Amino acid sequence: APAKLQECINSANPGDECLIKQGVYEGWDTIQVRNVHGTSLYPIKIGAVSGENVSFDGTLTLPVNKWEPLSPGSHIYAAQVPNDVFVKQLFVDGNMQVPARWPNAFWHDKTMFYGPERWAHSQVGGVHNVTTQQGLVIDAGACVNASDCCSHCNNNSLAASGINATGAMAILNMWADGTGVQVVGKHVPGSNNFSYNATWCKEEIAQRGKCNDGFRGGNGRYYFEGTLELLDAPTEWVYDKKTSMVYLWVEDGSSPANHEIRYKAQTYAFNFTNSSYISLGNLSFFGASLIAKDDDKRVSLVHNIVFESLEFLYPTASDRMLGDPWNIETMQVWTD
Repeated sequence: APAKLQECINSANPGDECLIKQGVYEGWDTIQVRNVHGTSLYPIKIGAVSGENVSFDGTLTLPVNKWEPLSPGSHIYAAQVPNDVFVKQLFVDGNMQVPARWPNAFWHDKTMFYGPERWAHSQVGGVHNVTTQQGLVIDAGACVNASDCCSHCNNNSLAASGINATGAMAILNMWADGTGVQVVGKHVPGSNNFSYNATWCKEEIAQRGKCNDGFRGGNGRYYFEGTLELLDAPTEWVYDKKTSMVYLWVEDGSSPANHEIRYKAQTYAFNFTNSSYISLGNLSFFGASLIAKDDDKRVSLVHNIVFESLEFLYPTASDRMLGDPWNIETMQVWTD
């Protein structure tokens, strides 16, 4: 059906309708809406047949041969995927799983949105020097007195945790109005500090002399994610790109073989370029999104595009699990 929808869009004239029948569609090529123009009186309509439910699913079943416990009695299971499968987002029975992290925080109970108590806290004395590439974070430890807390206490201490954060992604909220990501270069278990190669915001610092509204001397908060060392709770997972191994602890502690395991395989369902007077409506998207924007040279313009009754679930995921600290393929809708 997406292929037929693409054929209809390619030949559409003002006033035409390109409708898709009910179903959940996966494994499609991104639908290109390129050089397609309706008029103000006769827009082109793209969407679901009236009264029918259409979903574009950007996930696919994770192709594994066998799940094995990491060790006898372990709730963490491991499986190898093909070398051409890259896992940056994972779902179990339709529910998003969380990249293994410290301090722990989860999607199912929304604790991943809790700031003070689900991030570790850092103190002044840190370094982020993009000239020498020296990066240093000093953990502040857990709150001793309740008066030191905002509304919730921070009970996290890097030194007391016993973890080895080397190789993990460090998500660093240490700039006024800015959060960066760097790979931990060195951390010794039991230590309250770690180092990294400081490259975040290098171009902006070269141009403006600072990143965002300025580095706060190391004062801020942070968390780690993405290594097997950090996988210690249900709904957490890790993908090791070097070995093509996936590690997963499902919520009920059983083998993932008892569940439907899917991964994000595609980002964009629709891509609008050099098009106008089009309506897109009555569609849902799972693990997928869309692009509708002018190009950088303003040669391809997008305008008078109407979006209505569109539902997006999990439209965006970062590439941090793939080893890229910064890339995030986001939904993009804008015009100059």
